[in-house]
Amino acid sequence: MHEKELRIMKNNLIIFRNALGWSAEYLGNKLGMSKQAISNLENNASQKNEHCSVCSPASHI
Repeated sequence: MHEKELRIMKNNLIIFRNALGWSAEYLGNKLGMSKQAISNLENNASQKNEHCSVCSPASHI
């Protein structure tokens, strides 16, 4: 995934997650990530390696 696409996704992640009624824990479980990793993504506090599950084409929501 390109940096621009990742930035757009991160900026809208909480909006989409809330629209679907999903908790950060639920989304994290679906992506193989922790609740804290999802929170970090939403708050731009994440490390580059936390993006791996989100960028992976094998991740199915």
